[in-house]
Amino acid sequence: AGISAKGALLPATGAMGMQEMGCSGQLPGINYLGFNQDQTCLAIGTNTGFSIFSTESFKLVHQEACGTVYVVEMLFRTSLLALVGVSCRKLTMWNTKDRCSMCQLSFTAKIHGVKMNHRRVVVLLQQRIHIFDIKTMKALHTIDRVSSPWADPSLAWLCTASERGYLATPLASAAHVTVWHSAPRYVNGLSADDG
Repeated sequence: AGISAKGALLPATGAMGMQEMGCSGQLPGINYLGFNQDQTCLAIGTNTGFSIFSTESFKLVHQEACGTVYVVEMLFRTSLLALVGVSCRKLTMWNTKDRCSMCQLSFTAKIHGVKMNHRRVVVLLQQRIHIFDIKTMKALHTIDRVSSPWADPSLAWLCTASERGYLATPLASAAHVTVWHSAPRYVNGLSADDG
C-alpha cells in the first residue's frame, strides 16, 4: 500500500506483477529519484509504486501503486515511462495515460539504469549496454563493457537532442569515459585524468 498526495491509502495492485521485496532486499522506502530530461518533473520509485511530481507547481501529476519500482525513467513530459521492478531483469515500457504495459523486455542480468530520448532507449547492465529504437523497441546495438568496482554501472548520460544521440559512459575504468553515438558508432574515449 502507498499514500496518495491527499493522504489516502492506495492498495498495491500488482499491475506489473511486482512484489514488495526486491533485488536489494530493502524495506519500504524510496528506491529511485530522477528528473525527466527537461527537469519539469521528478519521478520517485518506491516499494509500492511510483509518483511523478511537477517541478513547476510541486503537485502530484501521476501516481500508480503497482508494486516495487527501482527505476522510473521518463521521456520528457510524455506518457511514456521505462520501469524496472522487483525482478530487476525486466524492463517495462509503461503508458501512464492508458495505465498499461506497451512492451516488456527481459535481460540475463540486473538492469542498473535506463536512459531515453525521442529516438533511443538505452538499458545499462553491469557488463553490457543495450541500445533500442524507441518506436519499434528493435535492438540496434549491444556494447560490451568491463565490470569495475570503481564505476557505477548506472552511470551514463544520453544526449537529449535526438539528432546528436551521444551516449557517454565509463566502459573500462572509472577514469575513462567512452562517447558513443547511439546510431551506433564509436566516437571517442576521454580520460578523466587528462588535463
